[in-house]
Amino acid sequence: MSLNKHQYFGLNSWARNYVANAVSKTIAGSIQRRLANLSASEPAVASLYAYTMPDGKVLTEFVQGSVWSSGLNYLVALKDENGVMVTLSLWSQTEYDDMKAQHRELAVGPILPIV
Repeated sequence: MSLNKHQYFGLNSWARNYVANAVSKTIAGSIQRRLANLSASEPAVASLYAYTMPDGKVLTEFVQGSVWSSGLNYLVALKDENGVMVTLSLWSQTEYDDMKAQHRELAVGPILPIV
């Protein structure tokens, strides 16, 4: 793995299954990789989406946190129209550990919140 390789792991399995029922999906933003000098960005690592659900609610992806391993590995969750996090969409430590086991190159450590 090359140095400073950023990866997108996206939504947890519950959230992926939940938004599969969305009636529409639009780009709401992106995850930008910052260069070391912090003065410029490279192309987006991934897009962040807004999902309109059958009941009319809109859920938007946000970066819950990241894990460092030769670059940031982004974990994404959902929030509602009021900015309230959808609890079941949040990556748990167990889910993170399972994902880490599947991708052995990931560093050991907790999910780090993006501030």
